[in-house]
Amino acid sequence: MGEKSLTDSSDVCELHFSPESVKRDYAHVINGREVRVARVRPMLAAGAVPSDRRKLTAAPEHATGIDQPAFQTVYPNTIHERAS
Repeated sequence: MGEKSLTDSSDVCELHFSPESVKRDYAHVINGREVRVARVRPMLAAGAVPSDRRKLTAAPEHATGIDQPAFQTVYPNTIHERAS
């Protein structure tokens, strides 16, 4: 398998990066205090370089072939009355 170019919308496994390279929250200063808000999706820090860290870490369930529990997405206001 050859190398693939990454784009801004590419997904990569965080096990290939050091913990410092993965940004899990936003940091803001409000009234002189730092406030952190969790990101919906982690992102890589600028200049993050992949490492061979995955050999040192237990693989997540998605990488081991273990089935993930099923989930259902529920959207609010999806039940509509039929127009008369």
